[in-house]
Amino acid sequence: MIFKAPLPLSIVSILIIDLLINLLLEFALKKEQSEDLETHLSGHLLISGLTTGAIITGIYFWNLIRLGWYPGEAISQEKANTMVFILLCLTQILAAHSLRNNQKSIFLNPPLKNLYLTLTSILAVLILYALTNFNLLNLPTLSSLDWPLIIFALIVILIIEEVRKYLIRKNEISENKSHSKKP
Repeated sequence: MIFKAPLPLSIVSILIIDLLINLLLEFALKKEQSEDLETHLSGHLLISGLTTGAIITGIYFWNLIRLGWYPGEAISQEKANTMVFILLCLTQILAAHSLRNNQKSIFLNPPLKNLYLTLTSILAVLILYALTNFNLLNLPTLSSLDWPLIIFALIVILIIEEVRKYLIRKNEISENKSHSKKP
């Protein structure tokens, strides 16, 4: 709003993400046994959301500028909207897998331990594919040059999350060592 940029997603797009992607993933996470699924602090979720939001916002503005937009100017931004929609859906799927354990790496969580989450993730990707490639939301399909940027953004988000989990594990180990040294 400060830069008078067009909105990246419509209300309908946000509702579709919430109803078709997030709700399915939430049900799949609830299927996992409660002792395996750790409770997360809202601070972690806030920081994770702000980081992901900043990355997606940066990519959105980069796409707008790449398409010839200047602040305050009207432009057709459908391709940038498609990229934001896809990135937001894929980061939600990634976040669901990350939420399974606050300290353990995503790569150390066996995918078949929560079969519901694995199948729901596959279903969510198929829904995303159908929504974007069959023009169900009137979003244009992306070119093959746009996909490396999406993959790069997902890798950056994944690296940030893995570093956060590593630092939590390292901090917990150092706290355990300091507690064991006390008489």
